[in-house]
Amino acid sequence: MFIQNQITLLPNHLKKIKELLNNSNKAFLIVAYIRDSGVDQIIDDLKSIRDKGGEIKLICSNDMGITQPSAVKRILEIGGEVKICKFEAGTFHAKIWLAEKDSKWTCLVGSANCSKAAFLQNVEASLVVNHDSNIGGAIEQSLMFFEYLWNNDKCFEVTDEILKTWQERKNNLVRIKKEISEVKLTTEKQKIIQVLFDYVKDWLDIAKDRKQKDQYKESLWRGWYIIPDQDLIVDDTMVRLQKILKIIAENSAVGFFDISKSSAALPKLFEITKNKFKRETLKVSLRDLFIRQEKNYLIRFGFATHPLKENTKEDENKLIITELGKKFIDCSNIACLRTVYSDKMIYYRWGNVYIFVFALQLLQKLQYVTLDEFSLFIMHAYSADEFNDISDLIAMYRLLSGEEKVLFVGNVNRYFDETKGTTAVNVRGNYYKHAKYTLMAIGWIDGLQYDDENRIVKIIDPVKITSLLEDADILGE
Repeated sequence: MFIQNQITLLPNHLKKIKELLNNSNKAFLIVAYIRDSGVDQIIDDLKSIRDKGGEIKLICSNDMGITQPSAVKRILEIGGEVKICKFEAGTFHAKIWLAEKDSKWTCLVGSANCSKAAFLQNVEASLVVNHDSNIGGAIEQSLMFFEYLWNNDKCFEVTDEILKTWQERKNNLVRIKKEISEVKLTTEKQKIIQVLFDYVKDWLDIAKDRKQKDQYKESLWRGWYIIPDQDLIVDDTMVRLQKILKIIAENSAVGFFDISKSSAALPKLFEITKNKFKRETLKVSLRDLFIRQEKNYLIRFGFATHPLKENTKEDENKLIITELGKKFIDCSNIACLRTVYSDKMIYYRWGNVYIFVFALQLLQKLQYVTLDEFSLFIMHAYSADEFNDISDLIAMYRLLSGEEKVLFVGNVNRYFDETKGTTAVNVRGNYYKHAKYTLMAIGWIDGLQYDDENRIVKIIDPVKITSLLEDADILGE
C-alpha cells in the first residue's frame, strides 16, 4: 500500500502508523529524527504496547541537531529502549516502522520522520508491506537490518545520564553563541579571554568525572575522532598500508583474508609491520598490534571491511578489501594515494558534522590553522551550525599577543589538571597527542600540508581544495 499526505482519498502517514502500532505486541522503529510533535501523536499507541508487556525499541540519530532529547526521554519513560547510531560515513537517515501483531510483522518503509509535519503535512512517500504482500522477503530483510543496527558498536544505548549531557550541551552552546556575538567586535582583551575560556571550559567540564561512564560523554570531551593514536598519518604510514592491502589481496583466494590467531597468512603482514618498532622485544603480540593499528586504519579509511556472520554481527577474524581499497592498491605514487584517501575522508563524520569539510572551509577562510587553535576550539565543533562561532573564536584568539596565548594555554592546562585530578598529566598529554594525530590526518588531504615544525596545517593548492569540496556536494551540510 502506498502512503502519502497530500491526496485526501489516500491514507496519510499518521493514520497508517497509528494503525500499524494499534494492538501490536512489538514495535521496532528505525526513525532518524524524533520530535515531540510526532511523539504527541503516537505516545498513547506506544503506551498500550508497553502496558501489555510488549517491546518498544527505537533506533534514531542526533545528527544535524534535529532529534529532541525531550522526545527521546518520553520514549524511555514509558519503558521503551532507545539507541543512537553514529556512523563515520554519511548521515543516518533511515525510516522503517516495524510492528508485530499475532506473530505477523508489518513494515512501513519511506521518508517520514517522527514529527507532526511528517505525519500530516510534508510531501512524504512510503510503502506498507505486510505478510500478504511480502515481496522478496522485504519484512525479513528489514528485521535483519534492524538487528544489524541494534547490535552494531556504532549504536549506543541512550540513558538518563546521556540525555542530561545532551541537553546541557545544547543549552551551553546557545549561551556561548550569545557571548561570542556580544564580544567578537571588541578589542578588550579580558572580555575576549573570558569568552575563549568559557568555550574551552564547556567541553572540559564534561570530563569532570574521573572515569567517563558512557561513550557519548567520552566522545564529547575528547572531540573529533578519526583514527587510533598509533601511527602518524604521513607518507610512510600510507605506503605501509598499501603494502598490507596487497598482501591481503594476494591471500584472499577464499573470498576473505584470515586474521585469526591461527591464520597461516598473517605472519606475512608482520614482515611489514614489525619494521616500525624500535624494540626487539614487544610486550604485545604482533597480531594484537596489527588489530589495534593497521587493521583499524584500513577499516576507518574504508579500504577494508569485516564480512557479516549469519547473526548480522561482523566477523572480526576476517577482512575483505573494498572497491576503494582496490583503488588504493592500484596507485603507483603518493599523489594517487592522497587522492583516493581524500575522496573517501571528505565524507567522514563526527557528531553532526562532516569534519573534513568543516576543516577545509575553515582553512579557506583563515588560510591556516595551528595545533592550539585546533585542539582548543575546532576539534569540539559538533555541528556545521557552529562554523561561524568557531571562526569567530579563532579570530579573537589571534588578537592575543604571543605572551597572552601562552598564559591562556597555561590557564587551560591548569583547569584541565584540576578537572582530571591525579591522572591529569597523562590524560592531558594523551589529549594533545590525539589532537595532533587528528590534525595530521586532516593535513594528509590532497591540497593541504601539515608543517610539524610550526604545528600548523595550511592550504598549498587552493584549486584542489575547491574542487574536492565541490565534487563532494555537501557544502551546505
